[in-house]
Amino acid sequence: FYFSLLWLYNRFILKINTFVINYMRLYLIIFIRLNSKRLKNKGILKLGKKSVIEIIIDRCLQCINKKYIIIATSKEKSNDNLINLLKKKKFKIFRGSEKNVRERTIQCCSKYKVDGFIRMNADRPFFDYKHLSKMIKIYKSGKYDLVSNRKSLNKSKGLTLEIISFKKFLNIKNKIKLSDKEHIFNYFYRNEKKYKIKYTKQFNKNVNINLALDNFKNLKMI
Repeated sequence: FYFSLLWLYNRFILKINTFVINYMRLYLIIFIRLNSKRLKNKGILKLGKKSVIEIIIDRCLQCINKKYIIIATSKEKSNDNLINLLKKKKFKIFRGSEKNVRERTIQCCSKYKVDGFIRMNADRPFFDYKHLSKMIKIYKSGKYDLVSNRKSLNKSKGLTLEIISFKKFLNIKNKIKLSDKEHIFNYFYRNEKKYKIKYTKQFNKNVNINLALDNFKNLKMI
């Protein structure tokens, strides 16, 4: 009975989020590439019976309809196996610059006429989709340019989530550092007084556990 109620609750949240996302043209973008120096082929490595990207997608689908999920990777041939896997699952795919993630993001959002987007990095397979639902609810109020859980003190590494207005994201191109082309949210955190940012609080019991998938050591621990 408990699991039936939980299933119904999750379906209800999904429908609410879908309505909000459709109205606001809010998309979830999964940023992924396979030639990472620290952990090659990270996105298609198996964790149990599923690959990392399949786990991330499954968790995203708990709170967001499939048609509002985009996979953003690069044009490098090393990502072809990933693309072949995702094409079978009929997801929206965008291929752009390998190193200039900001440019890839802008081109992706422009192609799909995105008004706002949720950033999901492929090194975060255990993000909290329930907390993401709460963040979507906050963002839909229209009061904030950026909603983030980055400053939450009771949050393990590997759980960071961000939602931003594409208009705000776009209008800084002449003010960024070279490093901002890869780390696309650092500019906003450095200049947080210029923006309406809501930092959400997220709590998990095992705060000292690193849940990010950055290297082989993390993979072995997971």
